[in-house]
Amino acid sequence: MRFSYLLAAAATCLSFGSADAFIIHQPRTSRADGRNSSSWSLSATAEQRDSNESRRRSFLTSAVVSAITAMSTGSAGNALDIDAFASSQLATDSGKSKDMSDDEALCKYGAPGPDRGQACVRAGIPTGKASKSQVDAFGNIDRGDFVRCEREWKVIDGKYQKFDICK
Repeated sequence: MRFSYLLAAAATCLSFGSADAFIIHQPRTSRADGRNSSSWSLSATAEQRDSNESRRRSFLTSAVVSAITAMSTGSAGNALDIDAFASSQLATDSGKSKDMSDDEALCKYGAPGPDRGQACVRAGIPTGKASKSQVDAFGNIDRGDFVRCEREWKVIDGKYQKFDICK
């Protein structure tokens, strides 16, 4: 195990040893009036292109070496024991199991209607609802009072006005 950490440290030092791989160089060009310009040159010489490619290759090489090193430092002791985890979960769940009667199952998981309502009454489970907008076990819902309204238009002071008459 110590060897893998030693290997990881050595590979990281070697990969990050070339600082040129991580430094972005911005070429400076002299202008005719004697001032330096810090803009990038669009026409790079062959030497500059080779230098940029070598920096790019060096960076990619160091990234690959670092990734391989990071993946190879694991050990078998860090692995997850799936069998032990599954057996412990099954052992804790086995004590919680409770057999439901048919009426309890219908009351908890059935669709609202007369059959579910009667099953809840037989099982001793409340048939009510948590709020007014929900359906109870018998399938009833309180939708409020419905009123039929008619719209009438009347002329008042030479203008039409709308009136809603609800019964």
